[in-house]
Amino acid sequence: MADEAPKEYHLHKHQPSKLQLAVRDLAPYLKKHGDKATKAHSHSYYQIILFATEGRHYVDYEVASHARQTAFVLLPGQIHYFCPDALNEGRIIQFNEQFLARFDPKARDVIEYRLFNELTPENLTIAGPEWERICGILDLLEHEIADKKNDYPTQSYHLLRTLITYLERAQEVQYGAIPAASKDYRMALKFKRLIQDKITTFPELAQYAAWLNTSTKTLSRISKRYWNDTPANVIKKRKILEAKRLLANRQIQVKEVGYSLGFEEPSNFSKYFSKVVGMRPKEFQQQLP
Repeated sequence: MADEAPKEYHLHKHQPSKLQLAVRDLAPYLKKHGDKATKAHSHSYYQIILFATEGRHYVDYEVASHARQTAFVLLPGQIHYFCPDALNEGRIIQFNEQFLARFDPKARDVIEYRLFNELTPENLTIAGPEWERICGILDLLEHEIADKKNDYPTQSYHLLRTLITYLERAQEVQYGAIPAASKDYRMALKFKRLIQDKITTFPELAQYAAWLNTSTKTLSRISKRYWNDTPANVIKKRKILEAKRLLANRQIQVKEVGYSLGFEEPSNFSKYFSKVVGMRPKEFQQQLP
């Protein structure tokens, strides 16, 4: 499904498409957009979903069950859809990189280092008092945006960063501290981002190592530690995941997905995909919700 920009509070009347931040109650949002939100789709912005009730939803085609008072964080590009049978009570916050960069050019690196990445768990179960504090921050953020008082974009940004800090603290309580001094952790993040940056090409592993100023042996050790797999398989799985995300757009042809991922022949892409997934790309696309 093509990415559809939400109807959000715009923080700059002259650049509404570039500075996006939205806060809304989940139940009314799904009542209005449920026909689209319950089908596989992706967005170009970050999302924080706060589920007040237990239930389940889907992230990158995998079932994500959750307890009450659970927060989910989603990166741009991830496939997501809500389960229509779940209560889906809570709130959803959406913001993009341009909004962050307006106030801090390094903000993307900061939030992706701890919370928004593929190395740390994407779901956080939050204790009662902390949940109330987070909801209080959201109340302030929502009022700030709605009231549009003096310098409200800056204040909204700081409230968003405060919200993210509280979620990072909840993450530390539940899963332990992020290894801030770990070179391996930093290298793993850089490797994942590099894979994404080079997703349309097929570099050798030695080239990845050279770009990261390390050795193939080190990359193999890091891949084993964080993904329990070889670097080659990590790269392959990431390319397949990107293919699946692109195939969520039912208007795009399979051959176009192959070309966008660096395959010169559609048949080569189909074989590559089928070998890993167990079905042809078109079959996968046709069975999507």
